[in-house]
Amino acid sequence: MQRERFFSFIRPVSSSTDGAHKCMQCGQIVASMMEGRRHAVGHLRIMRLRCALCDCGSFFCSDMRTHLQMRHCEMLHRAPKGYVLPGDVTPCMTDAQADELTKLVDPMKPGRVMYTSGKIVSAASHKPYYPDAEIEERVLGSARPAVPPVSPRASTSPVSKSSDS
Repeated sequence: MQRERFFSFIRPVSSSTDGAHKCMQCGQIVASMMEGRRHAVGHLRIMRLRCALCDCGSFFCSDMRTHLQMRHCEMLHRAPKGYVLPGDVTPCMTDAQADELTKLVDPMKPGRVMYTSGKIVSAASHKPYYPDAEIEERVLGSARPAVPPVSPRASTSPVSKSSDS
């Protein structure tokens, strides 16, 4: 049921199910259904993983690794000592270190997909972002999570964990 909702708008361009697919929400053409799935999750705040540093969500492990390893996470300074290479070197950490900084959203059910009201990372952007609200509404309808109001102080994290009040 969930899978149908999340990926139903990715359709084959021709009668063959192999090959090019089209996103019926934004019109983008992708080379395969797998690429279509990677594209589709960029339209939705659904996640299986969460960044331990900035709290953004991700559906695919590879997107979370890129978020961390390529310095797209603005909270890298929170990483344990020795995890992040100095300077602008990329990747700035190993796959294993990035995986250690990646949390399952439901450790009791590792593949479980959850909605988030916070930002996500995907193949569309490895910097945390909110997907297009209109597309998300068309796809998810009443299941769409609420978007938190924007505070005057910009933050890359949906919930500030600092205590500077």
